[in-house]
Amino acid sequence: MADVTTDPHPTFDVPYLWASEGNPTGAFISLGHTSAKHQANTSEEEWNATREMSFVTLGDYVKSGVAPSSSVQWTTAALGATATIVMPVQWQVVSYELVTDADKVNRLKKVVCPLNSATFAIGAPTSTTTLANYIEAVRFDSAQTDASLALYTVKITIWLRKQTASGQWIQAKVQAHVKLRNSVK
Repeated sequence: MADVTTDPHPTFDVPYLWASEGNPTGAFISLGHTSAKHQANTSEEEWNATREMSFVTLGDYVKSGVAPSSSVQWTTAALGATATIVMPVQWQVVSYELVTDADKVNRLKKVVCPLNSATFAIGAPTSTTTLANYIEAVRFDSAQTDASLALYTVKITIWLRKQTASGQWIQAKVQAHVKLRNSVK
């Protein structure tokens, strides 16, 4: 499988696949972090497999009859005569990052940061959610890195690894395909 060695995303393309672990470049450079500590060796599938992902979103959609002052709204016949969709103007950057916490456990985290729509400056995280523990590697692929994938589909592969109290390693691999919901069909 071809790997991304240079940043093909100088702007906020969706999704942005980090060229190397912990080291985004271009528009996402401020999201950089220390790479996770790994146990895999060169003979294992998960060796050097980590590729993190970020994307820009316009925030959550809210169904409401009244729009807040800082939003864009529209009404459609499909929603009914009185229904309105409110789309916040505040952009967000969502990233999925693999980090080693102080307790030396690798965790996959979802990090949400505000994005200034005028200056495109990424702000400090507003939320960080742990999605999974004991992750050896995570890899996000799109049609850009895996030609077998349909456009607007992301393949997620997670390799888990945990050492038992007796010193034995428990390992597993999980894989899923996700269709980006705001994609053009």
